[in-house]
Amino acid sequence: MIASAARALLVITLVLFCLPLAPLMPGWGLDASFALAVAQAQADGLVFGRQVIFTLGPYAPLYTALYHPGTDDLMLAAGSLLAVGYAAICWQLRPAPVAAVLATLLLASLFTSRDALLLCYPLLALLAVLRGRHGSILLGAPLGLLLLTKGSLLPLVLLALITAAIVLLRRGDGRRALGFVGSVVLAVPVLWLLAGQPLDALGAYWRGQLPLISGFADAMSSDGPQWQVLLWLAMAAIVALAVAFQPWSNSGRWPWVLNLLALLFVAFKAGFVRHDMHAVIASDCLLLLACLLLGVATRRLSAGVALLASLLAWQQLDVMYPYADRPPLFARAAGFYEGKVQALWSRIWHPERLDQRFWAALEALQQRYDLPSLTGGVDIYSANQAELLASRNRWQPRPVFQSYTAYTPWLAARNREFLRSADVPEHLLLRIEPIDGRLPALEDGASWATLAQHYRLRQQAGNGYLYLQRRPAVQASAPLEPTLRLPAHLGQALLVPEGAAGWQASVVVRKSLRGQVWGLLYKAQPLRLGVELADGRHLDYRFVPGMAVEPIPLSPLVNDTDDFARLLRGEPTFFARNRVVAINLYCPGGCRDWASDWQLRLTPLPAALAD
Repeated sequence: MIASAARALLVITLVLFCLPLAPLMPGWGLDASFALAVAQAQADGLVFGRQVIFTLGPYAPLYTALYHPGTDDLMLAAGSLLAVGYAAICWQLRPAPVAAVLATLLLASLFTSRDALLLCYPLLALLAVLRGRHGSILLGAPLGLLLLTKGSLLPLVLLALITAAIVLLRRGDGRRALGFVGSVVLAVPVLWLLAGQPLDALGAYWRGQLPLISGFADAMSSDGPQWQVLLWLAMAAIVALAVAFQPWSNSGRWPWVLNLLALLFVAFKAGFVRHDMHAVIASDCLLLLACLLLGVATRRLSAGVALLASLLAWQQLDVMYPYADRPPLFARAAGFYEGKVQALWSRIWHPERLDQRFWAALEALQQRYDLPSLTGGVDIYSANQAELLASRNRWQPRPVFQSYTAYTPWLAARNREFLRSADVPEHLLLRIEPIDGRLPALEDGASWATLAQHYRLRQQAGNGYLYLQRRPAVQASAPLEPTLRLPAHLGQALLVPEGAAGWQASVVVRKSLRGQVWGLLYKAQPLRLGVELADGRHLDYRFVPGMAVEPIPLSPLVNDTDDFARLLRGEPTFFARNRVVAINLYCPGGCRDWASDWQLRLTPLPAALAD
């Protein structure tokens, strides 16, 4: 009886984590903008993979936990399916009572990351399906849901499926292998259709995920305290050893160790490639794993050491971020359950309150940014989609709707081709706001010439945006002249010839062998671009090579929104003052991850930007 009650409490805790009973509301900033945008895209019936290309899929609200009236039912249904999966895991693993109570307390008081909740599921589902006798379909179906929530989970899901199939077939248990693998294969198209997505777009969804995954590290990396990385690696090694030395029945250790190492690798990349609050993902993965594995380990001492290691990693990483002033452990756990009960009560008896809070949040955003009502479709550059959505204008976005994520040539080309299609919006709101100190033209600069060809500058408003309106007739574009190719060396200044009407540039730079390996395992050194202008100014920017394979405007240099307006107006003084005289591509401290030779390719600025 006591054992059942302890396990039931753990199940209830995990179910409460899976169900977004108290969802977030719209806010300002990059993360809040993409969370609202993907929810709005799903609510508007936009097709993922075609009209929307992002790291999240149609079930994104399960990950973002953001409320939207048009996706709340979908979010709750997805959370319920994931909750069923976690309940099935606990049912199959049957953790020891003391371990279940301890895991419940620690998770209710310390765990915060929805990333970790999704990342850990494939390994835990594999553990459950190989140790149990039933429930393979209940364990497998949520894996299909994960794939349509966040595409980067594909490697972990595939590895779990392949491992389970091999082990179960070797045992002669083909029925469970078919149930587990088949439930995932069937769940993906069924859930895709239930989300209102056309079946023939599923392939496009996966094609869009590949460049988003492959280009992430080079484009989005940032540095943090190295001692955090080393500490996490040491604690992760302890957890891995504790798992490896458990006597894992007749299937051997290799399934657990292989999938655990894959999970730890993905958690490491998720936490430390962009080393800011993302580090919480890595620490919470260790915490969740250690808590759930503690209850099924037969060698309790090693499992206890793993739990202590995960707690040390959590304490050193999580407290450095906005949760530092937390109440004591039991008070936090009590607050977790109290908050969930209140949220459930409110949903049952006062469901209208969520809608009221949602519209109030949008109203606050509208008053803050004061965007006008425009007739026809509207898109916004570069990334603050929440500002546009709060204005109640009809959102008509480009496929890669956050400019900072168009970080490979394929992604940049999708946005440029959209501007040439029949689906372009009537109006654009544009503000130059690169992230991480990037060269401004990197973020959708490959679309600027096409944008100027199809749109005219209407006004420059006081809220920091340029208002552009679609031209009644598209300006003719002259064919580009032959490319000028200039060889260069990293760390050495390269003189830029004076062009009659400015230059577009593409950069060909490649990683060294060390950079390719290090970029796969962790992240390569970031490149910097030093720029010297004709008026004597020296500027320095973060440079992302994948965003400059497609030609982007280089000279005259566009540094902010006002400069972009001057470029569109063709102001001679701006062209003269911001003409680029020399550039220097380099790495602070020396470039070991990049080949020393690179090439600058210049073509005259297109007439749409040079007139």
